[in-house]
Amino acid sequence: TLNGCESSRTGAVVTLNNDGTWKGSSTGNWNDGANWCGGLPSSSSDVTIGSGNTVTLNSSPETVSSMTIAGTLIVPSNNQLTVTGTLTNNGTLTLKDGATLVQGTSGTSITGSGTYNVEKQLTGNSSTWNTANNDGRFLVHGCSDVKRCSEWLWKLRRKFK
Repeated sequence: TLNGCESSRTGAVVTLNNDGTWKGSSTGNWNDGANWCGGLPSSSSDVTIGSGNTVTLNSSPETVSSMTIAGTLIVPSNNQLTVTGTLTNNGTLTLKDGATLVQGTSGTSITGSGTYNVEKQLTGNSSTWNTANNDGRFLVHGCSDVKRCSEWLWKLRRKFK
């Protein structure tokens, strides 16, 4: 193996994972360069998080060119991830309360059939909430119709303003 970045070998043919491929243990932190092929991802990296891996983005802000998730990516509170190209999620992407996911302005897309968890602490006063202290959480799961999901979130935002 070459620093854990070799993916397969057939005879004299060696296939290497691209820079930006997670090679760390099944659970680890984004900001440890030893967890990535080629070191820490940069704004030009095509990041890949394989199945069975859970990565916590524990540094912020981070910008990557593209991202493919087959495992799990957690963006903790007050951290920001920017993907300037394609985001392919066939795993789980969780944005904790106060976390931000930014997509580039042109040539970007979201693909895949994965789950998006958006966790947001709701505070305030509303007689429609079913909690004793008027605090609550909502969890938004994956949605294949982005326009419909955006409209739903906009209505939810207006309801709790």
